[in-house]
Amino acid sequence: MALGLRTRMSGDCKALIINLEAPATGAAYNIMVTHVSTGTVYKGFVSLDDDSYAMNNMTLGGLYLVEVIGSDGAVEAFQYLISSCAVDKCLVLLTDKLLSCGCTSPACSAILNKAQKVMLLIKSAQGTAARIMREEDKILVSDADSQYKKAVEMCEGNCDCGC
Repeated sequence: MALGLRTRMSGDCKALIINLEAPATGAAYNIMVTHVSTGTVYKGFVSLDDDSYAMNNMTLGGLYLVEVIGSDGAVEAFQYLISSCAVDKCLVLLTDKLLSCGCTSPACSAILNKAQKVMLLIKSAQGTAARIMREEDKILVSDADSQYKKAVEMCEGNCDCGC
C-alpha cells in the first residue's frame, strides 16, 4: 500500500500539521517542507509512534511543498498546500466592512466585488495546489503560486474602485 499524506495549517497559522497514512512497518521518515516562492526549507522527522507531526514556526504565507522522504532518500509522498492566513484575515476585514455599510451604497458594491475576487483567487489557488498529485502535474505549481500572490496583492492594494 502506498504511503498517504494529509497536511493542514494549524488554526493560528504557525504550524503545519502532517499526518501519514499506511506507513511501512517500523519506518521513520524525514519531512522536508519548501516554501515555493522563497525556497525556504524546513526539516523534520516522523516515526511511527507519531499520529501526527506539527512543524512549527511556519510564518510565511503562500504555497508549500511537503515531501516525505524514506530512509533510502527517495520521496515517498508529496503534497502542495496553501497557507492562506493573510488572505483569510483580509476577507474577515472586508466582511466586517460589508456588515456596516448600506445595501445600496456604491462603496458597498465595490467592497463586495473585491471580497468576491479575493475569495475566488484563494479558493482557486487551494484547488490548484490540491490537484498536484503526480510529477506531471507540477506544471500547476506556478498557477497556484500566482493565484495566491494575486489574492494577497488585491488585499494589500486599494481596490474599492474596482481591480
